[in-house]
Amino acid sequence: MGKKNIHISDFINVDELQQLQDNWSKATGIGFVTVDSDGKPVTRQSGFTDFCRSLREKKEEYRELCYFCDGCGGRKAKKNGKPYVYICHTGLVDFAIPIILENQYIGAILAGQINAYDKEELKPITTRSVDWMEDEELVRLYQNTPKMSLEKIIAVSNVIYEGYRYFIEKEYFYKIDRELKEKKLKLMKEEKLRIEMEKSI
Repeated sequence: MGKKNIHISDFINVDELQQLQDNWSKATGIGFVTVDSDGKPVTRQSGFTDFCRSLREKKEEYRELCYFCDGCGGRKAKKNGKPYVYICHTGLVDFAIPIILENQYIGAILAGQINAYDKEELKPITTRSVDWMEDEELVRLYQNTPKMSLEKIIAVSNVIYEGYRYFIEKEYFYKIDRELKEKKLKLMKEEKLRIEMEKSI
């Protein structure tokens, strides 16, 4: 497995990853999705709010701006090499956690959709905006989004980052070790076959 071709699904059981992500969402009340280095989802959405789901379904321009914010957050996390907490275009707090192996960025965990009490110290990820507040249903759903302190959101991002990094590295190096053992076993079989052939000759 070359360093330039590392992909999450090459060494991670996606079903196990999905279960882990679902449990994080249930425990924290935060929405999660894991994407690869191209921003394509590796997992299904876990715990996404009704507001965010409806917003993305209403209009393409809403959905595209959501994806734009996700992309910006992922790039910031990649650049910093640690979780990046920010305000999306709707005013909700999100965070991106980079997944890095052998100095290569292979994807990110995108999470959040929280209406933080004390988000004033955060900067919006974009100055672009859309007219979603003119939609009464979206406004109602927005008012029902989960609320928590910024301190707790940051703490969750750090805990998930440390736990996930351990999980990813363990799975990755387990696969490398298994491949090396398989290669060694193959070489041993080939050597044994060569010796047997020489004897028969």
